[in-house]
Amino acid sequence: MENLEGEKNFTQALERSRKEIEEMEAVAVRKPTTAPAVNYRQEISKIKEQKEAMDDMLKSVLKEGVHFGVVPGCGERPALLKPGTEMLIKLFKLTFDIDTEVVNLENGHREYNSKARLYYFGEKVGQASGSCATMEKKYRYRYSKENENIADTYNTCRKMAEKRALTAVTLIATGASDKFTQDIEDMESEGKAETPKTVQTAPATATTVEPKKEQPKAPATQGNTEIVVKIIKKQDNKFIPKHFNYLVEENELAIRYIDTDRETTPENVAEGALVKFSDIKTTISNSKKYYFAGKVEVVF
Repeated sequence: MENLEGEKNFTQALERSRKEIEEMEAVAVRKPTTAPAVNYRQEISKIKEQKEAMDDMLKSVLKEGVHFGVVPGCGERPALLKPGTEMLIKLFKLTFDIDTEVVNLENGHREYNSKARLYYFGEKVGQASGSCATMEKKYRYRYSKENENIADTYNTCRKMAEKRALTAVTLIATGASDKFTQDIEDMESEGKAETPKTVQTAPATATTVEPKKEQPKAPATQGNTEIVVKIIKKQDNKFIPKHFNYLVEENELAIRYIDTDRETTPENVAEGALVKFSDIKTTISNSKKYYFAGKVEVVF
């Protein structure tokens, strides 16, 4: 009888404990019925302080061509570049995480969908998405033909999707959209920058003492001319010591190969980078034109 009574008491104690736990869990997940009070004057003061910090950073810290840049043909508002995104995150003491989903498409193509979130001391302050696919023309085609080595672009596409997502959420969370726009690739997709067409020029021919005939106009590449193009291939110039030679994408000046001085060329000028070549000069040897850029800097 004592054992039965003890088991009964134990069972009742367990039941009471279970009910207490359920009540505690219900209280823990209960949502507030009213929104917290907001001190709007205090919030306005915070926003003003944030804008002043942004203006000060734009004047004294961020550098054009490194953290942001106006790309010819892509509008007047500067594009926020990856280094600029990182600086804004650091300024506002934010942290981030990114999740990326991979979608396999036909013929070995892939689409990368990324979600970036920003946190301020553990509290989420923004979220945005970004995507990139190997079906985009800059990855799908090489020299106007289907890219047979599409797998070589997987890593680039993934990084681009993550960068687009992180840039988007940074512009939103920091309120910087009035000063910067999304990256260059997004502006191109909106039609703000057209893909330049190749200009065909007739090869130069040797002449005797005949009167000069009007020749087709060659690209105006002397002086302060500049182009912003993507590098396809980088190699050492075999004929000119201490020079790099680049194969670049089609552009409005019809330049396919261009040289730079190794000593003045930044290390991050590499294949796949979007680069601005300026102070371009032209030389002619054996009826061929050769281009040399006095200045070079990475745009993205």
